[in-house]
Amino acid sequence: DNDVIDISYVLQGFDPLSSAITDFIQITDNGTDSALFVDRDGAGFAYSLQQVATISGVTGLTDEAALYSAGTIIA
Repeated sequence: DNDVIDISYVLQGFDPLSSAITDFIQITDNGTDSALFVDRDGAGFAYSLQQVATISGVTGLTDEAALYSAGTIIA
């Protein structure tokens, strides 16, 4: 429905020219919902992932790079 998630305010050090968005975000399916996790600095430590959103009633959003490229995720 043309919804957008803006996570630019929580990312530190993300540079669209040199950073991979997948180092900073992860979306997982959780039954009938999706959970959006953010690694603020992109360091890649599992314990640094924090859930910042639940997308209710939607699954299949696990291609984070495609969502970013399409403008669905703003970083």
